[in-house]
Amino acid sequence: MAYAVSWVAAVVNTRSRRSEGLAFAALAAVYLLYVPDVQLVLDDWWLFQKFARAGDWREMAASLVQNRLWGSFRTNGLSFLGVYGLWGLAGARPAVYFVVAVGLQGLVGYLLYRTLARLGVGSAVATAAGALFVVLPTAHNPVFWFPSCAHYLFSAVWLLLYLYSVAGTVAG
Repeated sequence: MAYAVSWVAAVVNTRSRRSEGLAFAALAAVYLLYVPDVQLVLDDWWLFQKFARAGDWREMAASLVQNRLWGSFRTNGLSFLGVYGLWGLAGARPAVYFVVAVGLQGLVGYLLYRTLARLGVGSAVATAAGALFVVLPTAHNPVFWFPSCAHYLFSAVWLLLYLYSVAGTVAG
């Protein structure tokens, strides 16, 4: 893992936005080794069953937006619109969800790096934080359990985009 983080740091030091993004994508791509073994879990099947029984797609989308799917209030209902869209495109193919989750995991690591760098934390610390997020075992649960845990990655993307924007406003 230390080698992977130092490789990302070396690529990021080239100061090219494209190379920075590619470095985080390459780091996240390590997860793709698991694609042959990826399976859906019970919670995913429950969610897909709800999607299948919805009938009209507009009804399900409204249910997600209005937070009525679970029968109780949850703060993550809106994040499941993305999962519902993927389900409409890919059905119950676990590899598709996994690859999307890997992409989001890499994006979150990259956005964390860019936000910390914009805040002036320092390139080495920002790179380490972003790279460690991507590969840290405690941060990859949503990657392997994406349909039911997608809200963690979607929320992180929106939060980091917001913080990046605020950091740019504060920095001048």
